[in-house]
Amino acid sequence: MKLLGIDYGEKRIGLAIAENSWAKPIGILVNKSKKESINNIKNIIERENIKKIIFGLPETFSGKESERFLKNKKFGEILSCEIDIPVEFISEIFTSKLAKLSAETKLQKKNIDDRAACYILENYIKKQQCKDL
Repeated sequence: MKLLGIDYGEKRIGLAIAENSWAKPIGILVNKSKKESINNIKNIIERENIKKIIFGLPETFSGKESERFLKNKKFGEILSCEIDIPVEFISEIFTSKLAKLSAETKLQKKNIDDRAACYILENYIKKQQCKDL
């Protein structure tokens, strides 16, 4: 099953695709408006034949839902209403930090959103594999 990972942010949306057990970054959308972002994501879903979206949510260590968490979840819920495939939410804790640590150049360190989306997908895939054991 082909998955689309989303690392949602107010300014940029990182995207990655996974099929089987590995993920690859496919780019970063500039988040100008919700409507435009949703249309761009819908185009990717159709073009790439995506079957499920894995949407990262920025959880806190305390378990409280931050303002950022609520904004991200609201966008994910709006997206879910606009498409015909499931959207599953998963914690994105440390994904941006891991993406920064894995970056080698200044440009890579600046544009980490799609690599963060890869980590979101990889975490999801690992959890699914553990369930299958």
